[in-house]
Amino acid sequence: MIPNGIFQDGNRLRLKERCPFKASKHIAALHPRGCTCKNPKSDGYGCTAYQDLTDDARSRVRRDTPRFKKLYAKRFVVEQTFSRLQELHIEEARHYSLTAIRNANFIDYLALAL
Repeated sequence: MIPNGIFQDGNRLRLKERCPFKASKHIAALHPRGCTCKNPKSDGYGCTAYQDLTDDARSRVRRDTPRFKKLYAKRFVVEQTFSRLQELHIEEARHYSLTAIRNANFIDYLALAL
């Protein structure tokens, strides 16, 4: 589905999504047979779906901004590091004080970098 606008419906905020074969001429040109979902509603205007965004904070995040892309790249690296530490069984808590945990993690990350 392709986003097709955000609508204020009373006190609700809704995101409208449309079938990509009907909403995008570029995608429709790549697939001359049309929609593959065999939905009877796909004829004419195409399938539509609505998401309620009233209380959904995640969907309000602008993912196309340079700030988000830079932050997400950092998050990706951090998650990769945690995954590697889990594979080596290094990330298991062995200490209880915050200072000891920081020191142990620092040593773990140094060992991972070698």
